[in-house]
Amino acid sequence: MPMKQATSLPVLSNAGRDEADDGLAALEAKLRRVVRGQVRFGAHDRALYSTDASPYQVMPLGVVVPADAADVARVLELCAQRRIPVLPRGGGTSLAGQCTNRAVVVDVSALCRRVLSIDVENRCCEVEPGIGVDELNRQLLARAPGLLYAPDPATVAQATIGGCIGNNAAGARSVLYGRTSENVAGVDVLLTTGERVWLEAGAGRRSDVAQRLAAGVADVVARHAELIRTRFAKTIRRNAGYGLDLILKQLDAGVANEDLDLSGLICGSEGTLAVVVGAKLQLHPIRGASGLAIASFATLEEAMDAVNPILATGPSAVELLDDVVLRAARGNAKCRPYVDLLPRAGGGAAPMGVLYVEYQGDAPADVEAGFARLAATLPDVAISLYRDKPAMVEAWTLRKSGEALLHGLPGKRKPQTFVEDNAVPPENLPRFVREFKQIVARHGTEAAYWAHASVGVLHVRPMIDLHDEEDRAIMRKIAVEVADLARDCGGVMSGEHGDGRVRGPLLERFYGPQLMGAFREIKRIFDPAGILNPGNIVDAGPIESITENLRTAATAAAHAHEAKTVNHRAIDTYFDYADQDDFGHAVDMCNGAGFCRKTAGGTMCPSYRGTMDERHSTRGRGNALRQAIRVGLGD
Repeated sequence: MPMKQATSLPVLSNAGRDEADDGLAALEAKLRRVVRGQVRFGAHDRALYSTDASPYQVMPLGVVVPADAADVARVLELCAQRRIPVLPRGGGTSLAGQCTNRAVVVDVSALCRRVLSIDVENRCCEVEPGIGVDELNRQLLARAPGLLYAPDPATVAQATIGGCIGNNAAGARSVLYGRTSENVAGVDVLLTTGERVWLEAGAGRRSDVAQRLAAGVADVVARHAELIRTRFAKTIRRNAGYGLDLILKQLDAGVANEDLDLSGLICGSEGTLAVVVGAKLQLHPIRGASGLAIASFATLEEAMDAVNPILATGPSAVELLDDVVLRAARGNAKCRPYVDLLPRAGGGAAPMGVLYVEYQGDAPADVEAGFARLAATLPDVAISLYRDKPAMVEAWTLRKSGEALLHGLPGKRKPQTFVEDNAVPPENLPRFVREFKQIVARHGTEAAYWAHASVGVLHVRPMIDLHDEEDRAIMRKIAVEVADLARDCGGVMSGEHGDGRVRGPLLERFYGPQLMGAFREIKRIFDPAGILNPGNIVDAGPIESITENLRTAATAAAHAHEAKTVNHRAIDTYFDYADQDDFGHAVDMCNGAGFCRKTAGGTMCPSYRGTMDERHSTRGRGNALRQAIRVGLGD
């Protein structure tokens, strides 16, 4: 390979700060005086927090890494006085863009990560919001053997409890354990009014603040009760708008206002109502036995048709991988062996759809009984069985790697996350998949499919080139058509990953203007200043905004007010990036999911583990590189 003379790259300075608001510099100075944690308003630090795991990029106003809840309270007080937006953030793993905003980011993941107490007898624990799910379970294993926190999203290694509350995260086993909202006993929150309150069952009898909030929420829900009953999906997974159905369920059961549990309303609110500074979590006993079956099918449709018969066998999880994911896995050195071990489909062909079926029980006999029911249900399907824990961990690796693998597919069109969160009743999954495939084909592209099939959540990622205006137009059309299809199938377009920037603009089309009005009332009750993560859930903008603020070269001009734009494609590089299309596409390979932020296992990322600092994560370095090349931030 011939050597090239590298063009000089711009330097990403940390000296620059946003001066668009004359009061911002004063805010920074005040924060530095009163915050015990870290205050970071430089260009470098802001760039690190400008993305999440979604396709979006928005430069924040500044970043605060609080040392404790008192620091968070000081940030809210000062920002509320100046009406400056605030964005609470955990691991930054959100797929819908709700962790990107023109706001002061409050990152609780570095310093607010303690387990405060464990009550073994009552199976609950109290934690700070920055602790990760995996880390919490490791501490439970040491301090309360036999108990676990059950929700297990795919980002379990780096997702924080606060982030899981914000997104109402679930995971593969939600058919057994439910979502975060079913596993939270209470939340300790700060309001933009300066008040701090625990929201839990009976909170209104102990707190005037909780009573005021409950009365306001109950009034809104009671006035919209019939619309809530008819327009909210009845699926296990539902995470569009605010969870008014959870409050209506309590009111219908005769719960008095002062006894209402509002914690479920905070779950899935995407940091728009309050800032979580603590949580009381419900714990579950660890099952004594588990086993995994993997079934292979000749087509995706055959796999979908098998889901409902499988559900009748009582599994704890049913997960789907399609041929696009399997193709990506074959091209990955780490995952290729796992694909080779999959059972062959009918006639010995490579599978085009795979279902992971897990059974749990108190004893191995319970698992074997599940395997027997599965074999009787699918007598003509090739199935592999896994009984020992190491083998199951290896088998699950392929399923858990699916999202990351897709970003390694060659070509300018990449699997995008904009319609990947639909949830429909499982009995309607076959119809949903068939009509979804028709929509995608009609717009001249293909998609990758994988799913929490047990609860009807289908993760579908159409192949879209976000650099291309025609493809961005296709993206908007598919988003609308798929949301309508989900509604027609009795489901919802946001089943697990929330609304954010990508689905927020579809909420009024889905719920109608009256329920959107109810959502705005709820927002005002909790956040009268309107500064918490604005533009999410309420006032999200028109359909066209779905393709605004994308983190591609085509949107570099959006940052022109901050810096001189640099054409990154004109930069010569020493190494050859042809196998990734070019250097510009190579820079985009980081998907922002933050797997480098896991705190145990593997080798990534040692510098992050040593510092717990986003600047020293691989994702942080990738963001800094992309920003320096694209817009040359700095003075």
